[in-house]
Amino acid sequence: MKEPMTTDNSPCAHGSVWNSHAAQWARLGPPLRPSSEDISAYEDVVGRWAAAHGPPRIALLGVTPEIVEMHMPQDAHLVAFDINQAMLDVFPPALLRPGSEAIRADWRRLPIDGGSRDIVLGDGCFAMMGFPEGFRILARELRRVLAENGVCAFRFYLRPETAESIEALVADLRAGRIGSFHTFKFRAAMALQESAEKGIAVSRVFEWWSHSGIEPEELTAQYGWQPETIATINAYRERSDVYNFPTLGELRDALRELFVETDCRFPGYELGERCPLIELRPGGRAERRR
Repeated sequence: MKEPMTTDNSPCAHGSVWNSHAAQWARLGPPLRPSSEDISAYEDVVGRWAAAHGPPRIALLGVTPEIVEMHMPQDAHLVAFDINQAMLDVFPPALLRPGSEAIRADWRRLPIDGGSRDIVLGDGCFAMMGFPEGFRILARELRRVLAENGVCAFRFYLRPETAESIEALVADLRAGRIGSFHTFKFRAAMALQESAEKGIAVSRVFEWWSHSGIEPEELTAQYGWQPETIATINAYRERSDVYNFPTLGELRDALRELFVETDCRFPGYELGERCPLIELRPGGRAERRR
């Protein structure tokens, strides 16, 4: 097995916000954590491919436990890749799904042969890659490991075409129009982002929160949100992680060189319009030039 790439900007590297997420996964919810509706969509992608071709060889970016444990065809083989040791320790795929494997590796340099995976799955992975070049680097690696008749399915985090202001978000919060603190956190990150290219450091979200004048006790009283749920934003304190939220149009421009979009599903939960699960197959401009 190759040693993982561990540069400072590696996704989910040591000291990442994902160390905290691993420890508090049960307190998280959509949109960061996939819902049952999202899992059903992943199961559909895998099931349709297996019905046409037989047991698939599946690569999972990350060790998202809901995906590891989802229904898969008999004899499907799953290998998960994550550079964050805390996630691997808390959610070992071999215990969640007997017969699966986990490898510590950078998603941009997967230690597997080209064309060796029939299906590649991931949940929110692209948000940590840098835009647009990081998205394209990951797309090239996915295309390398994917079989010619393979398919990718990823849930993406996207900002709306018309950017939301942080003032509008706070107004919605005060008016009781936000259903969960997790939705509030994501909307805050997207509202504070100046552009997809610049992204938003999670530490910047925490700094804004700590100076916003919004008191956790107010949210507990108004919404009934539990203090431990509100405290999940402390995972952003002094973290160097940067999230990048493109629009749907920007995302499609970044991926169309190597992939053809064959499906785009928007879940029905709050903020689902910003969290589509997109199915991709080999194709695009580069393929047509061959």
